Amino acid sequence: GDVALELPFAGATLAWRSLVYGELRFRSLVLDRPELRMRRDRDGHLFIAGLALRPTEHYDDSGVADWLIDQGEIVIRQARIVWTDELRSAAPLQLEKVSFVLENQGSHHRFALRAEPPRELAAPLDVRGDLIGRAAGPIDAWQGRVYVASAFVDLAAWHQWVDYPFEVNSGRGTITAWLAFRGRTLTELSADVALANVSARLAHDLDVLELASVQGRIGTRARHPSFAIGNLLRSRELTYEAYGEQLAMVTRSGVALGPTDFRATWTPGGEAHAQHGELFLRSVGIAALAHLGSHIPLPEELRRAIAGIDPRGHLDDSFLSWVGDLQAPVSYRARSRFTGLGMQPWKGVPGFAGISGTIEATEQGGNMFIDAPGATVSAPELFPEPPLRFDVLTARLGWTRTEPGIELRIDDLVVENADLAGALSGTYRSTRDSPGTVDFTANVVRAAGPAVYRYIPAIGVRLRTWLKDAIYAGTATDGVIRVKGDLADFPFYDGKGGIFRIAGNATGAALRYADGWPEISGIAGDFEIDSQAIHIRATSGDILGAHVRSARAEVPDAFSDDERMSVAGDVEGDTVEFLKFIDRSPVKRMISGFTEGWSAEGSGKLALKIALPFARVNETKLAGSYRFTDNRLLPGPEIPELAALNGTVTFTEDSVSARAMRAEIHGGPLAFDFMTRGD
Repeated sequence: GDVALELPFAGATLAWRSLVYGELRFRSLVLDRPELRMRRDRDGHLFIAGLALRPTEHYDDSGVADWLIDQGEIVIRQARIVWTDELRSAAPLQLEKVSFVLENQGSHHRFALRAEPPRELAAPLDVRGDLIGRAAGPIDAWQGRVYVASAFVDLAAWHQWVDYPFEVNSGRGTITAWLAFRGRTLTELSADVALANVSARLAHDLDVLELASVQGRIGTRARHPSFAIGNLLRSRELTYEAYGEQLAMVTRSGVALGPTDFRATWTPGGEAHAQHGELFLRSVGIAALAHLGSHIPLPEELRRAIAGIDPRGHLDDSFLSWVGDLQAPVSYRARSRFTGLGMQPWKGVPGFAGISGTIEATEQGGNMFIDAPGATVSAPELFPEPPLRFDVLTARLGWTRTEPGIELRIDDLVVENADLAGALSGTYRSTRDSPGTVDFTANVVRAAGPAVYRYIPAIGVRLRTWLKDAIYAGTATDGVIRVKGDLADFPFYDGKGGIFRIAGNATGAALRYADGWPEISGIAGDFEIDSQAIHIRATSGDILGAHVRSARAEVPDAFSDDERMSVAGDVEGDTVEFLKFIDRSPVKRMISGFTEGWSAEGSGKLALKIALPFARVNETKLAGSYRFTDNRLLPGPEIPELAALNGTVTFTEDSVSARAMRAEIHGGPLAFDFMTRGD
């Protein structure tokens, strides 16, 4: 009983073709201010102006739609269209000021439509189309392109009339779209968008994606391969493509992605070939891309890895092709340039930042070139100090997939910073039952003594603290680092199962070997770490002005929970310096100040041994001796002056003793022994 079509005015120009076809056909049909009602019932049937529109699978030149596209031109001005969708239980949608032009030339049809929907839904719509097809059926024979544009669209408000491929909660802005179809298949969809306040969920198991803005061109299409002789030997496979151009987005939390271009293709598998695809990405910030990890479809394992490593940096001109399932491809090829690459330490893999270079990889292996001034490396399990920073870091890396895992080759890894300069090369091979095997050699051109503690891996906390506090000056040169063997056996105790050796020469070194003991400065000598043991040998140095003829410091087990060190040395100098040594060291306390106030003229030789457990400094053991040679000793007012003093005094942490001492007292000879006791 409702009015389905109101037609205040209609004008027509008859076409001469009417005589040929024996039916009424117009060259031009003009309708002014019509009101048209369109409806879809609960069964999905379409009605236009009360007449059912039933597209057929097979051609039969009957029906209203057939008649409309047989006319030369149809023009509608200032129309009103009301669309009611009973199948969706949606409210009626009313379009005002509708202008429509349809031009038909045989099977070629072009149309243009402009309409004003309610202001809260969109700005005026501009829709154009270029179609090819005969009558209304068969529908599979139709094809064409359609253009849609609006200066303002509220995506969420259209949801009651339009089905989106994913959940859309909000989004407003400008959309210009092109689509192409062939039969019942949408073959291409492209859109220029500039949207704000977008909220969408791309899959039911993903987090809601909240964007402050998104703009650029996005699209997808399905295409057949171009004709070639090779295609005659296989079925006509269909390839799907998705792309973006100058695509940029900003999340509501302020994370910016792009602008960038991307293109992805995917060809489903068939009997004659496996599925395969390609992905090209012009430029992208890794941190921004990782931020979207919980919002876009990704394998769960990859999503957890992204969250764990917190990646940073920038990728340029990235390309990936694969054959087979993307999550477990039969083969693949990838390449990219990267700048400022970084990640947090994750599952034993060191963290790093500021890495730049190029990479190429396949399922069989790959190679990488790194040029990264200012890069940092963080491996808290090996080097607990703050990240190591390098002013120069270059390397050529290559890897090969092996049956157990991977073989990594490092060629010409060059590093330089204020602490050291050197180069490393070698290999790493993963194994099933251990962390892997290594064969590395590094040559150290120079290394700063005060920083040595930062570059020795996996040593105990107390020893690392001692190295940090003890070595406060000096430079190491001609250093060699050698590591070879199964890392499960590191540090290869007593040389069993492998090699771990660090050796070099030292000059200008200064050592605070224990709290409260006089420092040794101007040290020249060599050092060595051999498996678990550390050896430091000095051939010269100074201690309180006395000359160190030789000295040795040894740590028997640098990786033990009970690290301990022994120091032994021979010193030549004035006796007065020996007395200073006693006065300024724990020896004074150990011998209850026995030599306090003494002075001397002459020289002698000091032999000293110290055993220092780092965890129990109060258990330090001391053994030493001093040999007087023609000295003049002034013990103090209560003991007479001794001249021409010769002999050896020995001491420990709790006693001082001497035997067969010879001297002159008051001009006469004197022989004496003495001993103190700890109590």
